[in-house]
Amino acid sequence: MAGAILVRPAPAQTIKPWAPASDTLLQLASNARVRFQKQLGDSATGGNYEAFDLVSQAARRLLRALGRDNVRQAHAIEGTLDSLGLDTEVAYDPLSPTTVFVLVRNPFRPGSDAIGYLYWYRGSDLRVQGVGFPPSINPRLRVWWTGRQDAPYEAGVLFDIKRGVRQPALKLFRMTSTGHFWNLIQYEGKGPHFEVNSEAQFADVNRDGLPELLVFSRLQPDSTLEVAPGAPGLVNELVYTERAEGFVLHDLRTLPGPVHTLFLFGDLLAKRQHERARQLLLKPERLTEAITRGWGNDTGRGAWLVEYAEPNQAWPEWLALKVREKGGSKRWIFHFTIRDGRWIIRDWLPVVDSRPGATPAPAPSDTSRARRARARK
Repeated sequence: MAGAILVRPAPAQTIKPWAPASDTLLQLASNARVRFQKQLGDSATGGNYEAFDLVSQAARRLLRALGRDNVRQAHAIEGTLDSLGLDTEVAYDPLSPTTVFVLVRNPFRPGSDAIGYLYWYRGSDLRVQGVGFPPSINPRLRVWWTGRQDAPYEAGVLFDIKRGVRQPALKLFRMTSTGHFWNLIQYEGKGPHFEVNSEAQFADVNRDGLPELLVFSRLQPDSTLEVAPGAPGLVNELVYTERAEGFVLHDLRTLPGPVHTLFLFGDLLAKRQHERARQLLLKPERLTEAITRGWGNDTGRGAWLVEYAEPNQAWPEWLALKVREKGGSKRWIFHFTIRDGRWIIRDWLPVVDSRPGATPAPAPSDTSRARRARARK
């Protein structure tokens, strides 16, 4: 398998649509469409498999026509296959450009299972191997050299399961020592479980040439803090590292930011840990007001409600809240800043106009301090 997968970067190439050179592809696509239309049930096995196999043959012909040296243009075959009435997605890893992944779906049954095909060069031989997928979209391929004789290469395919909601999933493959096929190590139900609507990606966190899995998931805390739809919330960052059994959870943390600081502040007040709560304030003397107003006394769900945030900012520096206190619920604008490398509460100001749908203009926020602090980090 030596030299089968190149890892050196190459100059970017322009991808151009191109047409098949013969009628063979048209015949394969026509036969596949007929069989897809006759598919019984949502599985991709048994009698339903033949249609997927015909598409894999068409994809292999197109990849062979491209040639080993032009696999970086593999995305061009997706347009060609789709123009023939098929439904495919193509993914490849620019750092290992002689391996390509093609996800084949039934164009007439969007909710049915799919088949994913790995194509890889073993010398001059373009090999192919298929594996079943649930209804899926958005495949991402990562291939890497391990240095191990028993499994010289590994391939990870991240994809999004599409069953009413979008949920990331992983399939992990290890190549056999001969390079003739891949063993499936992890898959749905036997590997990392990702929350619905989370984001997953490969990243070389420690720069050793081997990928880790980074997952970002929206957190719904079982606490006094609630977030209205559309408002920014808490986000967990999960890091998965590879071991013999595959990718396992290595680290989990909640991303720091205004919402997390607010969550900590309310939690510390509820636990009467006032000195620790004071450390989250730019003006420690403001803690007396918070205690006097009864913040933290109500430990029911939604005692702190984030209603909206700084508009037109993906990473806002102020939040609008409705807080339950001694005299009833009251609306406030909380401003945040960074001090000594961490987010703290700079100030809170009452909302004058609390009419439904009104978005009052908060006091000017001095974000220069926060930005200077970030620049020093």
